[in-house]
Amino acid sequence: MTSGFGEDLVQLDLVVRGGTVVDGTGAPGRRADVGVSGGRIVAVGDVPGPAAETIDAGGLVVCPGFIDSHTHMEAQLFWDPVAGPASWHGCTTVILGNCGLSLAPVDAGSRDYAIGLMSAVEQIPRAVLETSVPFDWTGIDGFASSLERAGTAVNAATFVGYAVVRFAVMGDRAFEGAASEHDLARIDRLLDDGLEAGALGISFNRAAYDHDEHGRLLPGYDAPWPEIARAAQAVARHPGTMLQVIPSWAELSAGWSDRNEAELAAWIQILRDTDATLVWSAVSEREWEPQLDATRRARAAGVDMVAAIHSVPIYTFATFATRGLFASTPGCDFLFDLDVPSRLAALRDDAVRARVREAMGAETFAAYPLKYVSETGEVSLGLERRFSWEQIFHVGAPPDRFELDRSIADVARAEGRHPVDVVLDLALASELRDVFVVFVHGNLPEVTERLLHDDDTVIASNDTGAHLMLMAQTQSTHLLDHWCRRTGTLSLERAVHLLTGRQSQVFGLHDRGTVEVGRAADLLVIDPAEIGPLAPEILHDLPGGAGSRYVTRSLGIRRVIVNGRTLLVDGHATGERPGRFVRA
Repeated sequence: MTSGFGEDLVQLDLVVRGGTVVDGTGAPGRRADVGVSGGRIVAVGDVPGPAAETIDAGGLVVCPGFIDSHTHMEAQLFWDPVAGPASWHGCTTVILGNCGLSLAPVDAGSRDYAIGLMSAVEQIPRAVLETSVPFDWTGIDGFASSLERAGTAVNAATFVGYAVVRFAVMGDRAFEGAASEHDLARIDRLLDDGLEAGALGISFNRAAYDHDEHGRLLPGYDAPWPEIARAAQAVARHPGTMLQVIPSWAELSAGWSDRNEAELAAWIQILRDTDATLVWSAVSEREWEPQLDATRRARAAGVDMVAAIHSVPIYTFATFATRGLFASTPGCDFLFDLDVPSRLAALRDDAVRARVREAMGAETFAAYPLKYVSETGEVSLGLERRFSWEQIFHVGAPPDRFELDRSIADVARAEGRHPVDVVLDLALASELRDVFVVFVHGNLPEVTERLLHDDDTVIASNDTGAHLMLMAQTQSTHLLDHWCRRTGTLSLERAVHLLTGRQSQVFGLHDRGTVEVGRAADLLVIDPAEIGPLAPEILHDLPGGAGSRYVTRSLGIRRVIVNGRTLLVDGHATGERPGRFVRA
């Protein structure tokens, strides 16, 4: 037995007995008990003696709780007692503050902007942020204390969002160009305060597709490189912290450009000067080669740059039950002005179906899922996205499993029908309950498989808690279901490592991510023969009746244990809220 407390065993809080421990290091699974005391793992092996609680894991796998390293759950952790869908998919630690956005630091003058920015970019209804978040803080330390006072289901760490910091210092001048020396000194202080309080690092957003409530690009989007380099020096002053970045090359629809090349050179120099890790989000399956080449060139230059990837590419959900992607398709929006009975009747009408076929086409169609209201009050459709029926899949509704077998185009060809008719008939048969998965950048399994085996990558693109009526990603259980159980591409040990030990290594969370003595007692008991995500459903549970959200649940996760206390049993809440704020 491996033990952290000698031979004089006191009664343990918990023993998980008889399971196959897959410990998160990538090592082969082995039969072992796991003993827990005070929220920590204190023994792994043959653990004798008494325990306040014993869990029989015979025939099951015991592994570390998964780490969801790209979320926007800042508000949700205050109002959701189980932090779903993250916890439903085995995530026991979530990382907040990605993409340049965080809910601290703020003051009376910048709080409303931080709310609006999170609402606009991450599509979280403003009312949810305004009614559920206490905002009884200014800095990261106050945010952490407030979260722990409220009680959180899972553990949470955070980055400091640079866009929020820049606005907090400069106000509306944050959109007008370079910061003054006085501004930069104040920015330095806020960043230092956040990192001193335990933030994992600083997040930056230099992508051209994210806008605030008034259609403006984010503060700091085009800040001069000397300013960004100075801001990044804060991580050098706080060893063990890091950078998270949405760079200009995150979306390469026009190919690799001089701007991308200049940005890569700038980040390489910044990493040389700070000796920090940089994780950038996220590789697009369509553009992976130049993106991964940039990452490899950075690593060849001697710096630690890691590319965030997916186990299932970024997608949105679409349904005829509620406004969403299909409602943002010109020529189809009229359907969503009808109540559900009238919509069902309309979709059975040949003339209406012909109208929808014309609007959506037989191969591709344009939609505008990111529309916003400009500063002058005008509605802007935002960026046009083109979607292909080759990249749209029917996944149904619970209790169906989330499985990507044949695209709508495949079904249409096989049955000799128009793809719109295939979709409408499936929607009608389920009285609009069924959901379709729409891949934004393409579903290319051979590319995803290659990226999952690449040592320069980390799974870090879930976006949990964001885009509530467009998506609810299932990266962890999809990895275990599709890539382990169904295809055998990954061993269970490799897959668990990617979700745990690899995460703790990259993001500096060295007190968790493996089943070892001294680590946080964040544990899962899973059935690898059953594990997998279910098809999505819509919940109407946002605070204050602020709207609805998509969620996905899972099968095969028997227990979710956070800091030694059981949060979920077979997906059902125990009422515990055992999470805490995790400091770098």
